[in-house]
Amino acid sequence: MLQRNPMLSVIMVGFLFLVTLNSTVIAKSEKVELKTVTFLPSDSPIVVGFHMFKNKVEESKGSVSIRYLGGPEVIPMFEQHEAVKSGTVDAAWVPCAYYRKLVPEANTIMLSHLAPWEERKSGLHDYMIELHKKKLNSFYIGRQLVYAPFTFFGKEPSKSPADLKGRKLRAGALYDTIYKQMGIVGVTMTHGDTYGALEKGILDGVGSNFGDVVKFRWFEVSKYIYSPPFWKTNNVVLLVNLDRWNKLSKEQKDLLLQSQIAIEKPMWEHFKTGSDKMLQTMLDNGMKPSQWSQNDQNWFLDMIDKVQWEKEAETIGKEEIAKLKKMMGYKE
Repeated sequence: MLQRNPMLSVIMVGFLFLVTLNSTVIAKSEKVELKTVTFLPSDSPIVVGFHMFKNKVEESKGSVSIRYLGGPEVIPMFEQHEAVKSGTVDAAWVPCAYYRKLVPEANTIMLSHLAPWEERKSGLHDYMIELHKKKLNSFYIGRQLVYAPFTFFGKEPSKSPADLKGRKLRAGALYDTIYKQMGIVGVTMTHGDTYGALEKGILDGVGSNFGDVVKFRWFEVSKYIYSPPFWKTNNVVLLVNLDRWNKLSKEQKDLLLQSQIAIEKPMWEHFKTGSDKMLQTMLDNGMKPSQWSQNDQNWFLDMIDKVQWEKEAETIGKEEIAKLKKMMGYKE
């Protein structure tokens, strides 16, 4: 029988320890750049949440940085989630509505009654991580646009929701169900083409957040605010390709996760204040507030939640809806 040499065993263990230690040091010191795109141009007012995250990551001077490639001029906005899934880019700042066919549950976060930090406690945040891993080959970092309400507005006055039937409004995946319910004609169009379309009468109005109205100066060619603000929690998130995420060290992952947590409350306050200012800018530039009665406004707000949940239930089922609502702060 062969005898094991104790000294040789000690030497081998020591060698393996040094190799492992050296590999760990290299992994920790290796600088990683995450190539990232946003579905809107960098200078859009509502991209601030992404920039807050990017700055927080880089302030740490850790081994991760965000290499910002640009907006839809780099990869079209409706293709960015696929670019993350395939690994064409490492990360993207995108609305969940754009990939609702792949992860339908994610689109419902716009209906949440909770703030991002409350969603962590309720379990919704972790559940979104689980779903994105499974269905989109991506890691869900979290919300990076909050308190950014939507509204409908247009060129001609509207004294009730019924007035909008047959009018042509710029389409968006977010509004599909509402448009169908109200008889609005949705017209797909890029942000850059919308001003001219309103000016020429190709569009009668737009569904939008306040930031785009101010950024693209749509208030110059559209003077009437139709609906009350709705869905303030929004659904724009940052996703990281899962293969790329799995290759990061624990230290690098923690840096990204803690940076997200650190910006959530300041981001909420920023957008809350900014939303009020942008609405005032719209009014100062001649836009007129909604002329709908209070009853019509209440009907509209109840209707959009109801029809949206019903729409989502067709895809993900009533049991899943009940689970999501519970994690979003809905009461039975």
